[in-house]
Amino acid sequence: MSKVIVVVLALLAPFLFPWQLTLLLALIASYFVPGVALVVGALMEALYGTFGIPYALILGVLGFIGALFVQRFVKARIMGA
Repeated sequence: MSKVIVVVLALLAPFLFPWQLTLLLALIASYFVPGVALVVGALMEALYGTFGIPYALILGVLGFIGALFVQRFVKARIMGA
């Protein structure tokens, strides 16, 4: 249940909190569901994006890839031990 709350809070964070807290919540939620980082990055870009380089989307993609690697590493350590 707490995982669902963290994911929902991360998805609502761009509307409620400053970008620093949104980034932190997205990183925490992406540990549980890696796609959250990508969705929050795209949402931040759609809400606050400027013309030019889409920094929020790039950070979302990097967070998504990082969360996938962390999940694989944690699963390999738990199952290998």
